[in-house]
Amino acid sequence: MIYLTLAGRAVDCDLDLTSPQRHVLQKLLTWEHLGLKLEDFAARRAKALEQGWGGLGPVEQTPAFAAVAGDLAARLAIRHGQAAPPGWLKAQLWPGRYAGGGLEPGRTEAGRLEVVVRDAADLERGRLWLDMGPEETPEQVVGRAWAGGGLLGELAVLGLVMRA
Repeated sequence: MIYLTLAGRAVDCDLDLTSPQRHVLQKLLTWEHLGLKLEDFAARRAKALEQGWGGLGPVEQTPAFAAVAGDLAARLAIRHGQAAPPGWLKAQLWPGRYAGGGLEPGRTEAGRLEVVVRDAADLERGRLWLDMGPEETPEQVVGRAWAGGGLLGELAVLGLVMRA
């Protein structure tokens, strides 16, 4: 799994993290997804690092692990309104969480496609309607919109910029 931090750093969990670190990361991802309070998240993180994988002792905090763990805490702070979300997203269809945001195709209505704009913190920042040809797929509509550059102004109105 490639984890993309809000700062834009890509961490390859297979190459950059040890097995014990990945085990703790699975717990952190679950706790972030559940929306724990920051204090609870920090306490559970410390306990998981202390106990280690299967109770085998402390887990080393390498720079890569610290980047991912810190990023998950930052996402919780954003979710709880204690920090501002990032103002960027990647020019892509939204591939799912932790991948840099993007446009998530939604419903179609009267030849138009609704897309949800998600920033790098995976927060919904707004919705746009794009014209859709009769034979076009949602992926083609979004690709055409990115390629034409017509979304730059609408993203700016939402307070967002694109990153590669």
